[in-house]
Amino acid sequence: MMHPNDEPQTVMIARSYQVASWVLMGAALIAVLELHLLAALLAEPTIVLEIAFDRIQESSRHKSGYAMRFPRIVRIRDDKTVDQISTIDEVRRIYEGQLKRERQE
Repeated sequence: MMHPNDEPQTVMIARSYQVASWVLMGAALIAVLELHLLAALLAEPTIVLEIAFDRIQESSRHKSGYAMRFPRIVRIRDDKTVDQISTIDEVRRIYEGQLKRERQE
């Protein structure tokens, strides 16, 4: 049992997502977390984020066929709408350009 003065430990719940272990202790807190997750999944996308990454690679894990290596949020793009986000075709062009540059090195 965790004492209130103890430092919360983190527990892996999914690839690259961690939650403090004290959140997992109470059923009421889990219910609240599930409601927030459900609301996030059902909500219309409205926020555009700029993501920086090391490189793009092919991936059999992701439906798009691509994955970003070391992604990180740079900023919220208030100047962009959801209709202006990058498409899979743009991701494919970035990936192919990356391969072309690597072959030239």
